[in-house]
Amino acid sequence: MAAQSLRGLKAFKVAIGDLAPDARAAGLTAELLRKDVELRLGASGVPVVVEETKPDQATLLVTVKTAPEREGGAFAYHILVRVLQKVALVRAPDIVMPSISTWEIAYMDNVGPPPEKMPGWVRPVLAAILDQLIKDFQSVNSPAPAAP
Repeated sequence: MAAQSLRGLKAFKVAIGDLAPDARAAGLTAELLRKDVELRLGASGVPVVVEETKPDQATLLVTVKTAPEREGGAFAYHILVRVLQKVALVRAPDIVMPSISTWEIAYMDNVGPPPEKMPGWVRPVLAAILDQLIKDFQSVNSPAPAAP
């Protein structure tokens, strides 16, 4: 059902949630994640826009939360990828919610030291989640016509 919520979307605006200081210190930055997301979606033909959100596009929100290092250097991380869309109620179309999650996947894991390897653990998981989003998007939308 979640894939159906992607039908007719024209583009995604990518947003990256705030990262904890320990994640940034380990080299996991919002810029790195944004680039990963935009490149992966773009390479698959899923439109990405950088301008302000328009009524017919959705926001793809990526959040990565990390727990502080525990004894021995292990830490936990949680990735949540959500598609946020403007939604109107069927029973009352004049009631419009500006930002409702219509598609999402979450993943959580505990990993060992050193924390500098955090980007190497998080980025492949994010890529797998994005691959599922791409698959769902393409399953309900025709491919964009090739440029002449």
